[in-house]
Amino acid sequence: MTPERRQQLLRSWATLDPRGNDLAKVFYGHLFAIDPSSEQLFALTDMPAQREKFMAMMRTIVELDEPALVTGAAAMARRHVAYGVRDQDYVTVVEAVMRTLEDGLGGDLTPELRGVWHEWLTVLATLMRRAAERPLSAP
Repeated sequence: MTPERRQQLLRSWATLDPRGNDLAKVFYGHLFAIDPSSEQLFALTDMPAQREKFMAMMRTIVELDEPALVTGAAAMARRHVAYGVRDQDYVTVVEAVMRTLEDGLGGDLTPELRGVWHEWLTVLATLMRRAAERPLSAP
């Protein structure tokens, strides 16, 4: 990702981050609408705490530079495997985040900015999918 695109990502996130809990509610609403079976993953979850975790995770992935994203994505993938996340769930999550961005940014989500976010989320999802496929002992 170019430095200019990276700055677009960071600036747009700065407008969304203060909306924390509300933004996370919108995300989970989209996630469960896209894939109602995903609600089962959260059946025993304290959703207010989960929304805080979601926002913390989003802050982390947005703030990481690309080399650190590789390591961070691998660690997140291993945790998510333990939660029961499947390969196809990554596509669903990217879609839910993109819909959340549409709601949160409205007209400020230009086609270019949409592309920036989709690129970043696709890189993250790809890294997580690859890490989830590897046994913990794999290099």
